[in-house]
Amino acid sequence: MNKLLLYILFFMTVFNVYSQQSINGIVTDIYDFPISDVSIILYQQNDTLSIKSHTTTNSNGEFNLSIPDNKSYLLEASSLGYETKKTKITSNKSIYKIILEENYITLQDIVVTATVMSDVIELKRDTLKFNENATLKDILKDNVGVEISDGDGIKYMGVPINKILINKKEVFVNQNSLAINNLTNEMIDKIQIINNHKDKFNIDFDNFEETVINVDVKRKFRGTIKTEFEILGGYKYAFDANAKSMFFSDKFNAFLTQNTNNLNERKANLSEISLRYSNPSSFYEQNINQIIFGEENVKKDLSNNTYLLLKREEEKLKSSLNLGYLIGKQTIENQTEIAQISNVLSTENSLMKQKGNLFYGDLNGTYLLNKGFSLFLNSKIDFSHNNINWETNKNIFPNSHFNNLIDNKNYTFLMENTIGSKKLINNNWLLNTELTHYIENSNYEYINSNSNYQKVKLRNNNFNVSSELSYQHSKMFNLGTKLQYRINDETANDRTQNSNSLNRNYQYGAFSLISRGRNKKIYYFIQIGTSIYSFKENSKWIFPVSTSFNYRISSKKSINFSYENNWNISSLENNLDSLYSKNNMLILSSDFSDNLSRNQTAIIEYNISSITKSKGISFMIIGNKHNDFTQLVIRDITNNLTAYERLLFNSRNSVSFKHRYSKGYYFSPKYHQIRWGYNIGLNLSKGDVFYNNDYEKLITKGYNFGLSVGFVFQDLFLTNLSLKNSFNPIHSIISNSTINKITTNTTALYIDKILDQYDFSLEAYRQHFFTDNKTVERYDINLSAQYKLNKNTSIKMYGKSLFSLFKTPDNNANISTNSNTGYNVTVINENILGYATIGINYKF
Repeated sequence: MNKLLLYILFFMTVFNVYSQQSINGIVTDIYDFPISDVSIILYQQNDTLSIKSHTTTNSNGEFNLSIPDNKSYLLEASSLGYETKKTKITSNKSIYKIILEENYITLQDIVVTATVMSDVIELKRDTLKFNENATLKDILKDNVGVEISDGDGIKYMGVPINKILINKKEVFVNQNSLAINNLTNEMIDKIQIINNHKDKFNIDFDNFEETVINVDVKRKFRGTIKTEFEILGGYKYAFDANAKSMFFSDKFNAFLTQNTNNLNERKANLSEISLRYSNPSSFYEQNINQIIFGEENVKKDLSNNTYLLLKREEEKLKSSLNLGYLIGKQTIENQTEIAQISNVLSTENSLMKQKGNLFYGDLNGTYLLNKGFSLFLNSKIDFSHNNINWETNKNIFPNSHFNNLIDNKNYTFLMENTIGSKKLINNNWLLNTELTHYIENSNYEYINSNSNYQKVKLRNNNFNVSSELSYQHSKMFNLGTKLQYRINDETANDRTQNSNSLNRNYQYGAFSLISRGRNKKIYYFIQIGTSIYSFKENSKWIFPVSTSFNYRISSKKSINFSYENNWNISSLENNLDSLYSKNNMLILSSDFSDNLSRNQTAIIEYNISSITKSKGISFMIIGNKHNDFTQLVIRDITNNLTAYERLLFNSRNSVSFKHRYSKGYYFSPKYHQIRWGYNIGLNLSKGDVFYNNDYEKLITKGYNFGLSVGFVFQDLFLTNLSLKNSFNPIHSIISNSTINKITTNTTALYIDKILDQYDFSLEAYRQHFFTDNKTVERYDINLSAQYKLNKNTSIKMYGKSLFSLFKTPDNNANISTNSNTGYNVTVINENILGYATIGINYKF
């Protein structure tokens, strides 16, 4: 009997083992990256409540399950942030590959969400509590993984974005600022980050694609002209007048903006204007930035910006016209203190009045002769005029005193024309040829009340031709060569002193080897070459290098690396024997016109970004080495003009580390959200400086720590509540002695309430500046409110720096210091332009 029972048990066990089927599998995302911790559930096909087995994927996305019998089963794979997928188990298959698509999570329509389809990430801004006037910039900044710099540069997962499409058509190219500050939530239907955008007019190998932002506008904004006016006025004659008109369609797009105000609100595509030319003179750069950007803290301001963008795209022709006109006018009062350690040598009170204007235009066109052959033309033109008047009152200790009246006038004309072609030959060869002509004429005039007068005329004329031939062996290996030749003719003529004039003629030639490749995970670019600057007296060889590497570890993780090794030639006017400059400066210089300064920069960046989980982490290390560069040092402060000298320095090295973390959590049955984050920054630089009539090493150490916490509420008296604090000390050290120290501490509280008919926001902040011998505090408040009378008309109210406006308290100011000139130069700026305005907005 016992033997019989043993035989029965043995045969039952054998039967059970042979009736089980073991299956293996792997779970990946659409990019073929494995996904860990995915829940794998096995249940009967006709009974979803009858779970037969369960497991989770390992770190490689792999799993293993045993099937009890030969019945029909379904395999369910699910993970937070991905769409659940069910797979039918068949008896003749034992290995399964499951691909999950990332999807958004709906929590009572309150979550920032994203959907990943192919290489498109769709941001669902309808789930965000933004009012209709929120800009594209506001929406992008609220999304993890998207970074926007002070100059409106955009990065996603460390990859730069320079194009913003409207309805899948290229409209804003190198015009991020114009787009993100003028496109509003009211007109946006959909926002996408597209990683595989391909422009048919940009001839290249098929695998080379771009990361862009696409904005689909609502139907009522398509094929019709939409216009908006806004007029506000307020306390102490403050005013702000805005107009905006747009037309979006498949073939033709137009965008017109106009703004005039005296609030120091420069509402223009600022950063893109100043970067349109690769190597303009310092005269142009200084004056154009003053007209476009102005100064942040001013006593009085008036600005006007008018901008027109026209884009047309047909089957074989794409063209664009950009026209702009700007006026900038500011008044600033400053107190400047020059000291060595704690010994104050001079103080200077100055009043600066600046007014300038700029007209600029760009014309671009690309024509497709066939699918693989294009011709293109790019033309740019600028006219600018800038006039600066200074009144200075200078005290030199112990007993000298000077007054100065200075008038500085600048006129500049620039024009650059480029023609070229791109041809794809047999799908494996690519030929790119360009010819560029650049011309600049600048006039600089200086006169002061002490009979110092100077008039400099600058002329720059150069012609550049380049040709690049590439061969595609595979998607990950393309090899090319590039030849470049440039003729340069420059003159800096001092009409008041003929001996103080320079002429620089040189030829530049370059040969480079280029390798690049791209697939779904990796993009790399390597350019190594040799170049020669051939001057009249000598020739100089250089060996530039440019590399970049982007690796997408997964759909949420990426690593970026870049290295640049470049040489630059200084602007010719900076090499004049003497040059009178703004703010009571006389600049003396030797002739460094054939000097080439070397600049090396390496950046490594690691990003983790999950929009669906409201989580973002980034690490960045930047290293920089600068050799053979010129820099101003203070030589003499005992006269009415502070004398500077331009000297040649050997090296300056710097390294910085940046780390950011942000995370959002949901709580309570109504799904309120708490968001918190921090950022850490470390900066260290060491370089040559001229101090106490000798070359010394200046070490600058800077730290930054910021902490933020915020709440997003649902159906409460507030929509957003956030608190931020940052702490930033900077120390300058020479010969183990601290010669300069400044610490800035800022605390800000932000609240807002957003409803269909009205919204308001309030920001209160405190800034604390302190050095060894000075302490300055600033308390201020900003607010905005809107009430909708109907669908077309709203009443708006804005207030900025209201405590400063009403002088409560009366000691608000900003302070900055610099030690690179060999002295401690401290600038105290009490110009804080506050305003309070109210007005009407009308849309039709």
